[in-house]
Amino acid sequence: CLNFTIKAPTVKTPTGFVNTNSSPTVVRLDWNQVSGISGYKLQKWNSQKKVWETYKLFKPTTVRHNQGGLKEGTTLKYRIQSYLKLGGKTFYSDWSTIYASTDPGKVTNLKATSVTESGYTIKWSAVRNADKYIVYRYDAATDSYKKLTTVTGTSLKINDRAAGQRNAYKVQAIKVRNWKTYEGQLVKM
Repeated sequence: CLNFTIKAPTVKTPTGFVNTNSSPTVVRLDWNQVSGISGYKLQKWNSQKKVWETYKLFKPTTVRHNQGGLKEGTTLKYRIQSYLKLGGKTFYSDWSTIYASTDPGKVTNLKATSVTESGYTIKWSAVRNADKYIVYRYDAATDSYKKLTTVTGTSLKINDRAAGQRNAYKVQAIKVRNWKTYEGQLVKM
């Protein structure tokens, strides 16, 4: 009597799966190529249905995907696995899972209000899904903008300016996640 077990092939999990770049409407996903496979399966978490849904299948040479048409400041959850078709069967790797976000949009309606001899308030409109705002002030000595502070609201009271000083600011919306800080476009006042 001959007795033996056929072992399924080991399929390596894609490594380096990250959200390397984004814009206000696009998430870019990158991963390292796995050799000796038939392709990759990318799934996206459907938070309404509470299920993973297959989003795309990729050739074994593909190591990047851009998902466009998203809203500013959107956070999504993705997972990817390698697969190997062999002898009429498909074998899968473990999953590699990440969160990815689009950048927040740009600040609008940036202006100075309540201007007095001793100071003023700069204000702007809230940006969808922004967690904080970085305020930069022009520095004449270096002819550049320097980070002044980070705020959670949509205004900042300025009390340290004197007559004749150049008062120029830039404000940037940011979205802070455990894995990355996403920055919106700088807007100049």
